[in-house]
Amino acid sequence: MDSLQRKVIAIRFLKFCLVGGVGALIQIGVFTLFTNVLKKVVTRIDTLSFLGYSIEIEYRFLVSLAIAIIVVTIWNFTGNLKWTFREKA
Repeated sequence: MDSLQRKVIAIRFLKFCLVGGVGALIQIGVFTLFTNVLKKVVTRIDTLSFLGYSIEIEYRFLVSLAIAIIVVTIWNFTGNLKWTFREKA
């Protein structure tokens, strides 16, 4: 592998990490936003018991997490396709 190939691979790796890092920030932001928006809309709480442990589940967190995962998956896929691996597409 020559010097030019190593440089291309290093730059691509940095782009990939940057897209993922921004995606993590987007996921935190979307999750926080929807958790606060759904605070008064989704009020259901259930108790889950498993192996002697009980935890309470608030559905607004599950809905917010699902939305955040969908948004960040689309962001990461699109960002990597259009920017990181642009020359391969």
